[in-house]
Amino acid sequence: MDGFITVKRQPNIIWIYDRIINDRIDCNYYKVKYIEDDKLIQRGPYRTIGELLRNKKDLTGGATPLGANYLNDGVKFIRTQNVECNWINLDDVVYISDKVHNTLLKRSILEENDVLLTITGANFGKSAPVRKQCLPANISQHSVRIHLKDKIDPYFLSSYLNCSYGQSQIYKHSVGFTRPAIDYIGIKQIKIPTPHPKVQKYIGNKVRQAERLREEAKVLKEEAWKLFLENFQDVVNYEKVKINSKWVSNDYLTENNVIPNFYKQFDLFKIKDKEFVYFEALQQDIKCGIPVKKDMRLGSEYPFYGASGIVDSIGEYNFDGDYLIIAQDGSIGEVNVARGKFWANNHVWVVTIRDGWDLEFLQLYLQFYPFWVSVTTGSVVPKVTSENLKKVLVPKTDYDLQEKIGLCIRKSKNDEEVAANLIQEAKKDVEDLIEGTFDYSKVQATVPESR
Repeated sequence: MDGFITVKRQPNIIWIYDRIINDRIDCNYYKVKYIEDDKLIQRGPYRTIGELLRNKKDLTGGATPLGANYLNDGVKFIRTQNVECNWINLDDVVYISDKVHNTLLKRSILEENDVLLTITGANFGKSAPVRKQCLPANISQHSVRIHLKDKIDPYFLSSYLNCSYGQSQIYKHSVGFTRPAIDYIGIKQIKIPTPHPKVQKYIGNKVRQAERLREEAKVLKEEAWKLFLENFQDVVNYEKVKINSKWVSNDYLTENNVIPNFYKQFDLFKIKDKEFVYFEALQQDIKCGIPVKKDMRLGSEYPFYGASGIVDSIGEYNFDGDYLIIAQDGSIGEVNVARGKFWANNHVWVVTIRDGWDLEFLQLYLQFYPFWVSVTTGSVVPKVTSENLKKVLVPKTDYDLQEKIGLCIRKSKNDEEVAANLIQEAKKDVEDLIEGTFDYSKVQATVPESR
């Protein structure tokens, strides 16, 4: 007997026998999925987090510094928004002083190979291992650091907590519906599969490889940005025209644009040693995307681009090739490179670029173009028309320089894509392990056949 009878899965209606009822009596704890997932996890060797802790210091939470006086430098302070699936994102990290780190928040000082788990908030339930590049660091009160010594590979643990079965455990032991949270008691009750150490390492190494690729991608992006600024900082940081009126040369006047803002960008012509061309000089073709109908959303084979970038996936495509995708409205200044087959909606311009221009270089330049306001129309909903887009100013640039910058960006994107695939593979491996379909021959080691 399973100890329960499923009356209905949606909504969750279940008859529970006394023998599987414990101190929890809320309906969330006894969801059919949670009970079924528990059964699968318990088919093989497993332990709870509580059983694998040696002392209280192996499970500790952080705190927010009094007054949240964050600094621009010092000790990294990891907040929930920094914790992603198997990755701690340091792009927008804040800092605290050494004094706060070593006194007020001493109990939550992070160590390499700790595993972070967000326990409440918008990013609830995300887990990531702590890598060397994150240290020294501390955490907010909305996360806990888990350190399971010896028994569990931390990168395997993180993959498990992020996979469907780990998420099931986290939500099962949480409380609250609109804002779920999990306490120390709930965390200690989370069941963890404990396969052979070599299996754990095999799965964990995929996350480690993804980590290295992400670090490499970060370096490549910084290299591209450094090279870009060395040559175009005077354009990107050019001070916008602040006067309300100015004389405009007849050479720049057009019958379609009589608003002052349109002429602000022409101050770029004042930059010494720079020669600019209009965007229309490098534009081979421009088309507007097409709105998508509900019945076309079936399937998920192709990326679906809107004004803010990829917003979904779709079963059909309306473009096939290499293009710049430029927002018409909404996210003015958002530019993406699309390659292959994709769907673009009616809020973007899909632009074919002539030979002699690198797409990723143009993407970077246009994203930081300081005068998008000059080519927009409409006061309530700003819009970039195809005619005004043609008048965006682009500096003439040696193709070798464009290619160097673009190559760094392309390598960075590729590394991030491979890293994302590795993270998904690691989670899938854990799920296969629990479901009994894991291919042990991949590990190249002798492991128990009980899983």
